[in-house]
Amino acid sequence: MGAEYISPNWLLPNNENKDKASNYSIDFEQSEGGDAGRTDKMFSGSYDLFTLSVWFEKTADNPYGDEQLLGVGASNVFTIHPDTSLIKIATTSGNYGTFDFSVATGQPNDEWYNLIMVYDGSGATNADKIKAWLNGVSQTFTFTGTIPTSLSFGNNNFMIGKGIGSPGSWYGYQGKISDVAIWTGSDKSSEVPSIYNSGTVPDYGSAGLNSNWWYRIGKSRLVENVFYCPTNDNLDKTVGNYSYYTATNNGKKLNILGNPSSLQINGQALSISIWAWSNYQSGGHAPFFAKGTSGNEDYSLGAWGVSTGAIEFVIRSGGTEYSLTGGTAIKNVYPFHHILATYDGNDMKIYLDGVLDGTNTIGAKTIDNNMSASCLFGYAGTTTSANWMNLSTCAIYDTGLSASDAVALYNEGAPINESNSYNPVAYWIADNSMWSGSYWTLYDEIGSANATGSYNTPVFMTSWGPNGYNNFYSTSHEEEDKVGNAPSSSNNSISYNMGEEDRVTDVP
Repeated sequence: MGAEYISPNWLLPNNENKDKASNYSIDFEQSEGGDAGRTDKMFSGSYDLFTLSVWFEKTADNPYGDEQLLGVGASNVFTIHPDTSLIKIATTSGNYGTFDFSVATGQPNDEWYNLIMVYDGSGATNADKIKAWLNGVSQTFTFTGTIPTSLSFGNNNFMIGKGIGSPGSWYGYQGKISDVAIWTGSDKSSEVPSIYNSGTVPDYGSAGLNSNWWYRIGKSRLVENVFYCPTNDNLDKTVGNYSYYTATNNGKKLNILGNPSSLQINGQALSISIWAWSNYQSGGHAPFFAKGTSGNEDYSLGAWGVSTGAIEFVIRSGGTEYSLTGGTAIKNVYPFHHILATYDGNDMKIYLDGVLDGTNTIGAKTIDNNMSASCLFGYAGTTTSANWMNLSTCAIYDTGLSASDAVALYNEGAPINESNSYNPVAYWIADNSMWSGSYWTLYDEIGSANATGSYNTPVFMTSWGPNGYNNFYSTSHEEEDKVGNAPSSSNNSISYNMGEEDRVTDVP
């Protein structure tokens, strides 16, 4: 996150090789798994051509059962799983190819291996449709069934280090995984030597091997047993890289910890700017931000329209509710949307991705300012209907922003830092968050009085936002599971139970 998690366990790189493409790896166990984002962004729909590269190490007791290294497990759409002496690449149930893992140089266990695979559904035969290289050496498959002409991923998650079920007939991977790169619509057969790079992970961008997705473990961060691994090094973006995720709204929320009076507006004008993705289910609501309880808000914004799936903006004056529902359904419509709701003293307006989406002329009203009203992200009073949503940056203004402001804030899909460009009353960036051990804290960039805390976890920050889609998060890990041991970084040092003060400056 924005604030780095500091562990008492120091990781020391060998020979200062930390600048190599992949300095670290993640050590998986059977019960641990990684989820590489949501497939409405990655591998959604059907594909007939892609190239994949993954680095992995098998431990001495690996594997146990049919472990999945990576892939889309549902209906066996596409998975890769090493067995005792084979690597299986499955495409549909019963249709897969295997090759003998023992052909690898050295012993199968405790060695780093690079697997490169090309899938081309247009090939005339199975051997034309799937090709693989282990440590840069072309492999000969034994096929079962017929490889399909295209793979339909649908809305299934792409997994790294996790099987369909654990435990079960499929298991999570037990071993270490480093860089994972995927090129869609591309056959990289001729570039295998550059990708393998004689056993050293290249910097794909610097090497001219830019991929659609590249999970660079060496750039990952660990916060409360959750690893966040960026795609294509976009972790360094500071606005909109992360989002606050809530699976169901049964008390899971971000609550303003400071005095709600710090969010009082002048009563004559209001604007709410937020980046959000709504995936609420039938009969539910997705309340993005609310000041006050459901049905009695001073003001609120959310995807409330159960029948329309559109955005609803509410203000209250003298106890009377005034509302505006936008004209565009956003339920389960990716990508993240920028929503700007404004009241300028006469008109309520909603802008969706910089475009006017609805207007309600209500005349001059004074917005209620209930000093004791709670301020909440992802919740509105007693509303407990099931919903799913991700919320990223949010700003509250005591002015009515304009149509040109809506365009500037949308910024063609890349969030700007609103506290630098505008003058909000409060402004939260999901990237600048911390885990206290009990709840998430999301700090207001304007002042600490507007800090928030999450309740009834496991709602958490994901490395997925308007500027950080397709990132990878992996749960149930300890600090030592991010080890200084990767294809480009062997023999690193791990030291446990050390405090920050134990790292001293008095050295030779």
